[in-house]
Amino acid sequence: MTPPINKLLIGASVAISTMAVSAPAFAGSLTVTDVSGTHLTYESDGTTTYLGSDWQSALDGSGNIELSGSTSTSDAANINSATTLSGYFGDVTDSITFSSLTVNDWLYSGPIDGYNSFGQKWFTEAWNSTESGWQSYLKNQANNQSLSLTQAYNTFNFFQGYKRFSDPNVESVFQNSDGDISFDLAGHLNHESGLAMSEVVKVSYNGTTQYFYDFGQPTASGVYSADDGVSHTGNYNFVIEGASPTASVPEPAMMFGVTIVGGAIASLKRRIRQS
Repeated sequence: MTPPINKLLIGASVAISTMAVSAPAFAGSLTVTDVSGTHLTYESDGTTTYLGSDWQSALDGSGNIELSGSTSTSDAANINSATTLSGYFGDVTDSITFSSLTVNDWLYSGPIDGYNSFGQKWFTEAWNSTESGWQSYLKNQANNQSLSLTQAYNTFNFFQGYKRFSDPNVESVFQNSDGDISFDLAGHLNHESGLAMSEVVKVSYNGTTQYFYDFGQPTASGVYSADDGVSHTGNYNFVIEGASPTASVPEPAMMFGVTIVGGAIASLKRRIRQS
């Protein structure tokens, strides 16, 4: 997982829609079959998380898998090619896929919930959320309390700020006996920037694809990253209910001052975790 912008954009008040799910043949944790693309695997000893290689151990414990994550650059997410985490519950036919986001997801997903794109929906929700801290953060960074949503959004896109929210850290995926699927996205319990937002993950299950994210204070995970002492300390919890879902994403576009926002986005760069 990564700090600044990466784990910021997503809201507590955002309505997380649910996905159509058929009754499972077996209730239990996810059996991982493959992780394709660039990623980081964080195993855990119950107190700290550290770079490892065992996908199953990471998800069965309190570790996580960062999709599209990399320690070589702060621009971790590859927005041109998604990294996917695939697995199944009990029966190989009951499969699910988690994915990092690409530029197509953010800008060219088409109309969604009255917005032109997922990115527009997500940004607007983050901006209007009273819990994300997003609007205050961007205005302070730009030193402009009159900064508009449109200005902010357009500048955000210009600098490809969505990269920072495209590499979700997936943790503990589990299918309950009632058919619901629960999973967490690891993040920061108290981010130094004051932002309280999860990253975004795309989930495909039972023929339906949906985006999940949240804004607000996460729950304490009970672990922390051995490399920086602050990553993975908070979890954002999600549930895919055994019912028909609706995707959720943030709002309208805007425009910062290219120079001003450049600094804002740059400051949101995440720390590069070292093992």
